Parts: sequence; C-alpha cells; structure tokens
Amino acid sequence: MRRFTRLAVLLPISVGTAFAFAAMPATSAAAAENHETLFVSPTGALGHEGESCGTAKYSTIGAAVAAADSNDTIHVCQGTYTEWSASPKS
Repeated sequence: MRRFTRLAVLLPISVGTAFAFAAMPATSAAAAENHETLFVSPTGALGHEGESCGTAKYSTIGAAVAAADSNDTIHVCQGTYTEWSASPKS
C-alpha cells in the first residue's frame, strides 16, 4: 500500500512539470536557431555570400547594424571604414 501512496504523490508532480515545460514559450530555442553572423568588410557587397570576411555582404558597419536582428552577431573585418550619416551635424 505504501508503494501506491508514493506513486500517487509523484504522479501529479511529474504531470505538472511536463505541462510547465510544454507551456514554456519556445523563444529561446527559436532565437538560437535564427542566429546569424553578418560580416562587414570594406570590400563587402550585397551580392556576396556573406559567410566570411572575403565574402562579406556589407561594406559599412551601419548597413550591417540596420540589417541585423536582435540575436544576430556582427563581425567587423579588418580595414578602414568611412561611415556617413544622412542627418547633418549641429
């Protein structure tokens, strides 16, 4: 009889835990899957593959920042970057 008592106590805990994990949002798992590394190089071009410094898609850091999502990584390759802003300085 004791064995059934222990099982009866553990069963609700196990089922409750399973429901708690099932109800958790998958945002962290989805974020990890949607992570992308954007490469910036002075010789970058949008037609490139974007998988390394030699094939970077972006030639300015600002362009890569504008294209990046919140979970992305921007890898700035060695070089000299000339950034400009559309808004005039005061």
